[in-house]
Amino acid sequence: MKTPTVALSIFGLSLVALVAQPAPPGVPEPGLVIWGNVVNAQNPVQALTVTSASWLVTDGAKSAVFGGVTQPAVRIVNQGGQSYYVLEVPFDTRTFGSVSLSDPATAGVDSFELKNASPPPYTLTPTINGVLASVRSIDGVSAAGTTLPINGFNSGVRGRVIRVDLSISPSPDPYDTWAAGFFGSATDARAGKALDPDGDGFNNESEYLAGTDPLKSSSALRILTITPAAGQLEVTLLWQSAANRKYRVESALDL
Repeated sequence: MKTPTVALSIFGLSLVALVAQPAPPGVPEPGLVIWGNVVNAQNPVQALTVTSASWLVTDGAKSAVFGGVTQPAVRIVNQGGQSYYVLEVPFDTRTFGSVSLSDPATAGVDSFELKNASPPPYTLTPTINGVLASVRSIDGVSAAGTTLPINGFNSGVRGRVIRVDLSISPSPDPYDTWAAGFFGSATDARAGKALDPDGDGFNNESEYLAGTDPLKSSSALRILTITPAAGQLEVTLLWQSAANRKYRVESALDL
């Protein structure tokens, strides 16, 4: 890129000054689009709702992470009861003959240079709902591993769309872990959130939140005694507390 010159005239003398200007960013090219759905690794027929998705992309020299707030962002699409992610990896051309353009990162876009020949191998690593994902299939063909290799992506194959279906092992539901501790399994007939196996008037979900025992009617979040202070407008309340819980007393002028 040529450096412009500025001519100045002072007291009849001509001066020439060189003014350096940054090269403009590379020219955007059709990028690499990866999309697909996500299932439960333990139950592949169970499609999962994608709540967050990010991809680490590296070519050996540069790495970039694309997520929900990057430019471009990884999009989440819900269609027909299915949840999909859509990743676009941007590429750009930075060389035209002897003219070199700059990295578009200076303009806020984390882009990869599109090579004319000898492109590097790209490696993409997905994280879904905060969990490292595994590749199930690529364009309908079964696959495995936690990374997606892309080879041969250069200026001769501008733009490419690949369907990559993934699986994850979701973090266990805290309620399920709690229920398994009392009932032996989160699928036990007594373990439903709305059930009250000890008949104390508090369902399992309430017992879980309160940290009480769902199999003991004496274990429940309720006021046990109210003791007025003699001659004072004060009362002492007694209730059964649980570890790792905070309590707030609320009052009203009528019931």
